[in-house]
This record gives sequence, C-alpha cells and structure tokens, in this order.
Amino acid sequence: MILALGVLFYALYRRTHPVQQARPASGGPYSLEIRPLPVSHTLALGDFEVPARSSHDVKIVLDEPHMQNARVTGNFSTESVSGIQVMLLNEIEYNQFTGDHKIPPGFLYLSKTTTNGNIQAAIPQAGNYYLVFDNSPSDSSIKVKAEVTVHYETVHVDTPPAQPPPPKK
Repeated sequence: MILALGVLFYALYRRTHPVQQARPASGGPYSLEIRPLPVSHTLALGDFEVPARSSHDVKIVLDEPHMQNARVTGNFSTESVSGIQVMLLNEIEYNQFTGDHKIPPGFLYLSKTTTNGNIQAAIPQAGNYYLVFDNSPSDSSIKVKAEVTVHYETVHVDTPPAQPPPPKK
C-alpha cells in the first residue's frame, strides 16, 4: 500500500513539476523518500455522567485521506459497582444501536459490563465512528472517567532540494 501511494505521489509530482532539461550525469537519479508520520489525537473525555437507561456517545471523525493503521486506545473506569458497557461502532452499526439499543451484530470493540477496562480497536478506514458508553440496562446514573486516544499514520513524501542550474558556458 505504501508503495502504491509512493507511485501515486511520484506521478502527481511529475505531472505538476515536469523535467525542464536533461540532467547532467553527475546529478544522479531523482528520488523520493516516503515515510509514515505518526499522529495522535487525545479525546478530552475526562469525567462525565451517563444517565440511567441512556448512553454517552462520542463521535470520532476520521477523514484524513492518507490515513493508515488507525486505532483507538485508552481506558475507562466507573465509580459504580454495577459498571458500564463500552463499544466502538461504525456509522451503520451506530444507527442500528440508536434505533433499538441492542448491540449490533458487527462492532469494532465491545467490552463486557464492567467497572473498568482498556480499549484497543483497529479502525479499518476513514469515516464516522462512535465510542458508546452504554448504561441503557441500568436504573441509575453512573459516573465514568475515560482517557481515549486516536492514533494513525499519514504518509509524508520528502523530495530532494532543488539543484542549482548548471553554469553557463
């Protein structure tokens, strides 16, 4: 995939920066360096309360066009002994969940109902995702503390510095 992106970037670069003249033999071949750059976005969730028979939903929008290896990591805990269930859903799964508050057949992450846990989920592609703290089965509100980060890599293409023009004869 990185090789394909490199070829695409090279083709786009060549289209917008055509070769003006033949290079002298000492100039060497033209090269591009493609490298992944790690990106992290911390979601400022902190402390919040999830009402009884409800959920606290956090929308995560990933629209970076060259995003790869995306994942969500973090942890959560509650002050209640009854616990909470946490899930990561894509847009379609989230719409199913909000329609009937039943766990959809597909999901990216699903915890059991617990007082604390770690979140680790891969995100397959750009789009809208929802981190849901579900308290719908409970008759009492629950206080939650969560620290969540979205990680991914984006591609950066380095081009060599421009060569000075050859001396005039």
